Amino acid sequence: MLVRKPVFPRIVFQIILYFLVLVVIAVLQFSGTSDRPGFFTERRRPFNPQDFVIQQAASGHEYNAAVSRWHWENYNIWSQQISQQYNEDLVISFLAEALNRDVFRTAISALPAAFLNSNQRTFESSVFLGQTEQASRLLAANDRDRINRIIGLIEDNPLELLKEKGIISFLYTRGNNDLLVRVVELISALELDEITIAQVPGIFEAYIDWQSRLQPLEANYQENPYSRLIERACDLISVSININSERSMVFIQNNPINNDDYSIDTEFNLYLAKALLDWAEYERNESWTNLARSLILSVLLQENMEDSPLSQLDPARINRLLELDQYIPQAVSLGNISNSWVWAWTLDNTINASMQNNMLSINVNFPQGESHYMIIRNIRPFSLIQIYGMNYPSDPQFERYDSSGWRYLAADQTLLIKMRHRSETENIRIFY
Repeated sequence: MLVRKPVFPRIVFQIILYFLVLVVIAVLQFSGTSDRPGFFTERRRPFNPQDFVIQQAASGHEYNAAVSRWHWENYNIWSQQISQQYNEDLVISFLAEALNRDVFRTAISALPAAFLNSNQRTFESSVFLGQTEQASRLLAANDRDRINRIIGLIEDNPLELLKEKGIISFLYTRGNNDLLVRVVELISALELDEITIAQVPGIFEAYIDWQSRLQPLEANYQENPYSRLIERACDLISVSININSERSMVFIQNNPINNDDYSIDTEFNLYLAKALLDWAEYERNESWTNLARSLILSVLLQENMEDSPLSQLDPARINRLLELDQYIPQAVSLGNISNSWVWAWTLDNTINASMQNNMLSINVNFPQGESHYMIIRNIRPFSLIQIYGMNYPSDPQFERYDSSGWRYLAADQTLLIKMRHRSETENIRIFY
């Protein structure tokens, strides 16, 4: 007679084997979440930005307090260094914060005469210190060089257009829409797998600039052309970011040398973090916002540590990369005025213009009692300027006086102007 073998031991064996298989799969799946990718990276755990957020960055209040402390401490250091200073980044950062503290004139008087008359000065600091005619020439030369570089990239290496800092803002502000359209066409045709971590900051920056500036072109482009690149940019961050829990520090590793040796570029980390922060705040994405804050604080809190893996960067350079000041040198579009694209090099990002009949009205905001300088481009020849509601004659020496004044460079259609504010908002009227 046949005897049936017991079924129970076989079932138990199958259950145990099945359980072991599940354990092995789980181990393999999570092996790719360490500092270096594991051997089963195709089953890697989904990336979560919150896993790379340091404590001080999880709260907007704590983050802002930490940044403010850093800014305050460095301003005090700059105040001690300024009398022997020839670093334009430091001078600009020092004067911008002095404006915020209502000690602008005292700060100006502390600058060494050698810097004021130095050829190390560029058009950047002219908005604080004048010498606008020389600055206007330097600004025009800088614009020509940059346009030529962009044209070269269009012809030879379109992928590098993503690394051209502020390219959308630059072309839009100058009214160079033809070149802007060519750039966008090439960006729209890029293959996503061509993009590396080096292009990621430019993607976020251009996305935000498009959203905030490019109203005239929205009829031609229903969707922001950089939108399709955002997911790729986030993916590249997810595989390039590292965390050092002992130091409460996160950073992007770029420019790999070999499997074990990676450079950590502080300036690149800050450029990426600032662009990521602007995008994340615009999209109201809390997780990515906190991650961007973590990248920034990782630099600020590690700044004075000699054994920090981050490369050292001058605090004034950090300040300018993060744009921590209210008043910063910048190009601002005033729009299409009588078929001429007018823009200003200024400290006032709220400056605006309107045309009524034969009068161009420019409204400028700045702290009452203080003076600043502007270079306004593409101003057609005119018959009269009014400041404070009064006819104001031109004066070639206008920068030497403690009052408003102006000069017009007809060959360049450029208005150089010093504005001393009797009130916070002043109006410049130009009559044609």
